[in-house]
Amino acid sequence: MRDGQDIMQEYAPKVAKVLRAANTGGETIYQLFDDFLVTALLTFSEVAAAKLRQVASLGEEDIAELVGKYLPGPDGIEAVRMLDRYSPYQKDKLAEALALLMASAVEGWADVVGETYQLLEIGNPHAGQYFTPWPVAQFMAQSLGIGATVEQRVKEALTHPDNAWGQAATLCSVLMRSKAEAWDYFTGTLIPAAAPYYKPVTVNDPACGSGIMFLAAAASMPAAYTQQGLVQFSGTDIDQTCVLMARLNMALYGLNGKGLFYAMMESDEALQTLAPQLLERYRQAKAAREAGEAEAVAAIEVDLRKLKNEQLTQLQIF
Repeated sequence: MRDGQDIMQEYAPKVAKVLRAANTGGETIYQLFDDFLVTALLTFSEVAAAKLRQVASLGEEDIAELVGKYLPGPDGIEAVRMLDRYSPYQKDKLAEALALLMASAVEGWADVVGETYQLLEIGNPHAGQYFTPWPVAQFMAQSLGIGATVEQRVKEALTHPDNAWGQAATLCSVLMRSKAEAWDYFTGTLIPAAAPYYKPVTVNDPACGSGIMFLAAAASMPAAYTQQGLVQFSGTDIDQTCVLMARLNMALYGLNGKGLFYAMMESDEALQTLAPQLLERYRQAKAAREAGEAEAVAAIEVDLRKLKNEQLTQLQIF
């Protein structure tokens, strides 16, 4: 696989150029980018794609329920209806941009989505939106030893007192004669044997941005660990566009992104996994948003990202 930084430098300018070319209507580039994220996420869902073909016959409640499964926030109906705002030319450009993202994902792990967002200059530096560089994200993810944690939990599950199959399979593993044979046995036999007693490793980012830390975490371990559900991802962000970007990155790389939430729409109970300092800031931001105090929300976002970067680890595993 290619280096992530190289992939981002090659593909992000191409995606940004195509999206700028699509910006021929009355919408802002910010709105077009959000709509592109929504369209891409819906495209990745086979269920949503099938339903969209029937959208004319769907009722408003059905549409809201459908989109609510895949998108954060209350604007599910508008997310589907917005497709009608774009001309055939614009829709072709949105499809071209998505094709480029998919091509970049084949090349290797890289946050092309987040890099495109920055190239379009629609982020908000005053709200602390400075995304972690890929090499730094890689270093931080590798230092957590997520793969080693997975392997330790698999071992514990295999040797569980009630796991007779796991114990027998472990004894048979000594018969493997090569590393390749041992790896195939581990992924094909030992992991399934451990499954009934295995507790997935959760990788959490309390201010996830575009999801670059999730990509770096996944890149730091064998693909089988994420493909077989040994690792799950959870996180939240105060910015809905960031949540959409993180979810799209999860979809591009086949990662479990169902645990990514828009904090402003979540209850305090749903955010209980956050550190107390972060939870309190999110409560303040929600209150400010409900009061219509946009400047206060932006100030709290700066504080949130500063708190995360300076006082907390970028990623938490549990």
